[in-house]
Amino acid sequence: MRLRMARGLTQTQLAELIESSQRAVSRYETIAELPPASILVKLAKALDVSADELLGLKAPTKRE
Repeated sequence: MRLRMARGLTQTQLAELIESSQRAVSRYETIAELPPASILVKLAKALDVSADELLGLKAPTKRE
């Protein structure tokens, strides 16, 4: 959620970018459901972060 909000995106906007639904984005953010690998790639691209950053395996790099 932090990454999405930092980029000024709503759940609906992010869902459109990753070709998914707002409900799915909400479930991913609350960790009620983990996104499949194909969606992780789309999320990383849409949020302009690495998959490692998205998964919390690497500290986020500062974006300007």
